[in-house]
Amino acid sequence: MQINILKILLVFSITFSGLGATPAISDNNASFAKFLFGAAALVALSQPNVRNHHVTYSVSSRRTTPAPKPIWRYKEILPADCNLLIRTGYGKVRIAPNRCLQNYYDYVKSLPQRCQRSVEKLNGRILRGYKVRCLQRYGYSFQW
Repeated sequence: MQINILKILLVFSITFSGLGATPAISDNNASFAKFLFGAAALVALSQPNVRNHHVTYSVSSRRTTPAPKPIWRYKEILPADCNLLIRTGYGKVRIAPNRCLQNYYDYVKSLPQRCQRSVEKLNGRILRGYKVRCLQRYGYSFQW
């Protein structure tokens, strides 16, 4: 709003500065040049600002970081035979036993250590392996 008022004041000041105390008919072209300059300034300032004329803002124009796409490589696919459901005293747990993974998977050393667990079965034996959901969170999947 303030910019529009300034534009109007500038246009009027440029336009009427050429109409000072001059005779109605002048022999020189200086007053006519002033009038043309004022009219050109009036036309130039009355045009809309082209850069900001069609700018629209929306909620979707906010900058967001896209989620990284999962990279599926051969070493991230685990054998489905190693995905076992074990019954424990606390309920059922899905686990991939160490022995099975060592027999059928070449990259056991690269599995995340945070997923490794020891589970006590109902018969009292302790089974060491990796929790399936934890492996899936780290991007591993089981081939069915």
